[in-house]
Amino acid sequence: VVCFSDTQLMFPCVYNWCKKNNIRLFPYIGVTRSNSQNFFIKTVINLFNSRNLFLYKHLPCLAKTPYVSKCLRSSGVNSITLAPVGLDVELIKNHIADFSSSDVKKAFGFDCPDKIILFVGRLTDEKKPIEMLSYFQKISCADYSYKLLMVGTGELREQVLSKISELNLDDCVKLIDKIPNKEMWRLYKTADCFVNLNTHEIFGMAILEALFYDCKVVAWSAPGPDYILKNGVNGWLVNSEQEFINKILDSRKFETKGYILDAFTWNNTASTIYNLLNNSTFALRL
Repeated sequence: VVCFSDTQLMFPCVYNWCKKNNIRLFPYIGVTRSNSQNFFIKTVINLFNSRNLFLYKHLPCLAKTPYVSKCLRSSGVNSITLAPVGLDVELIKNHIADFSSSDVKKAFGFDCPDKIILFVGRLTDEKKPIEMLSYFQKISCADYSYKLLMVGTGELREQVLSKISELNLDDCVKLIDKIPNKEMWRLYKTADCFVNLNTHEIFGMAILEALFYDCKVVAWSAPGPDYILKNGVNGWLVNSEQEFINKILDSRKFETKGYILDAFTWNNTASTIYNLLNNSTFALRL
């Protein structure tokens, strides 16, 4: 059993079931502590998660990022294999020779010369959509050809709409609740830049998708982006508002599709897990 365990409260039950039935268990871990903004929820989850960390010490573990590997080792977990999340190349749009970005821009009310910044994510504090609007106002003042397309919904939706009006950005910011996954490639191909402001980003699947379509990525430094992006080589990692704005305004582009195909596909991850399954001996030491 490969179990996406993270901070799941049910993981000890899975462990006990596998032990009882003599089944090999491999926890697949993307985070070792709760990133909840609610203090009570965060405290309770972290308390229960100490049970998971104890069990990880008796199992061969799979880690999504080097940061997670480091956290696990600091907690006394020794058997760790790095197995990053990947794209399923069979589900990605590849044949797009006849694609026209002008059609997409027109559909969202933008003009052909406009430069599109793409923000995709839940409208929650964690994703920082309000901050994005404040940063965008300064970007727009520096270059009015930039427009912002935000895709997502959540508890801050009304606040986002109010902020757009407050900053007089109604003509250059478009907010839509969602786009079918099979159509997201059109936005990546149209956008001049994809942004991620989550300082606790576990991985960043949308970052992989953007890079696959050679869309420039500017992301706040976090475990996932720090692993995926090579700063200044295939994207930008930032740590401040001004740096974020400067890198968006930077006109440099990156060809990144090949990098993603080499390093971040499910085929690669599956091979890693397959090799681990074949080479591991089943031994629960409890």
